[in-house]
Amino acid sequence: MAYFINYLFILIPHGWRFMFGISAIFAFGQGFALLFVPKSPRFLIIKNKPIEALQVLRRLRSDEDSANQELSSLKHHLTSEQNLGWKELCSQKNNLCYRLVIGLGLAFLQQASGLPTILYYAPVVLKQIGFYSNQSATLATIGAGVTKMVAVCISLCAVDRIGRKKLLTIGTVLMALCLFFASALNRPSSVPCQEDNCDNYGEIINSTDNEYVSNATTEQVSASLPVSTCLSLVCMLCYIAAYSISYGPVTWLLLSEIFPSSIKGRSIALVVAANWTFNLVFSFTFLDYLERTGIMWTFITYGTSCSIGLLFVLNVVPETKGRTLEEIDNALNKLSVLRELKLRCASSVCADSGSSRASYEPLSQGPLPEPALRTSSADSHTESAI
Repeated sequence: MAYFINYLFILIPHGWRFMFGISAIFAFGQGFALLFVPKSPRFLIIKNKPIEALQVLRRLRSDEDSANQELSSLKHHLTSEQNLGWKELCSQKNNLCYRLVIGLGLAFLQQASGLPTILYYAPVVLKQIGFYSNQSATLATIGAGVTKMVAVCISLCAVDRIGRKKLLTIGTVLMALCLFFASALNRPSSVPCQEDNCDNYGEIINSTDNEYVSNATTEQVSASLPVSTCLSLVCMLCYIAAYSISYGPVTWLLLSEIFPSSIKGRSIALVVAANWTFNLVFSFTFLDYLERTGIMWTFITYGTSCSIGLLFVLNVVPETKGRTLEEIDNALNKLSVLRELKLRCASSVCADSGSSRASYEPLSQGPLPEPALRTSSADSHTESAI
């Protein structure tokens, strides 16, 4: 909706005023709707209002017993949380340090993949790959927004079937491939640097094979430009889709699962603060980095970050598909990065030597619980949503 509104007013003088004005209408509507949202039971218990908390739970739950049971559970977890401070997050108690590494790592990789920043400056990036007018660049961002929405819907339907770790792996590989291919399509041109097409650093402005073609006729340029530009756009859309099925939604789902309920509030607050800090750093440096290095090396840099992120996902991030929050908590209490890597290596050595020793089954590959013990994603995360 935002991309479409931007496109409608892109050619109108002072159209940015209408863009902000229409956005304010939606903001006021959302603020008005919040007046009808009930207060969190957790917040009401903290404010010593257990009766009101029970009333809210009765509205959210199907029967009285479930509401009373959840109220007792919330009181217990809040009592435990009050006994835990920020320093416990970096301790070995309940393996919280390892869990924090997972959370902070995913938050960093969300930003290091480059997608949030590239979406911020989508018209600028699209101009670099061949959409030279503001109208065409803004129109292309509508396709990016639709792609992101569809990919997120697919991820929501597939995350409990395919698994969190597999989606992260697939998304990371696709992002890296799309970025490297896009960088190959936007190689620096061999056009000599002139006063009217160079910046202060002696680099050709917007110099890609899409824009300048040496010793080529008008017909050759017009014939090759749409192909390279369209291929670059396809790469960008696939890159957006890959992020939206993996790091976009899966990161926040994992964060709600890996931390114990007793300290989940503080843990997620710390990771979210770190996520926005990383976002601030990458968004502030993006335009300067793009100007100094060009679009090709910008894509290569983010593609390399995705490649490094793949190693993190494969070796550090656990698979939580089909497990209850209690089973995830018990498994993570016994897990660590060093132990995971040692057991992986030992398992590989035993497999190569033909040893009959039992193979290693980490959390990411361990057997799923019996069907009777499985819970749906919505039921498993009821408490984290509250």
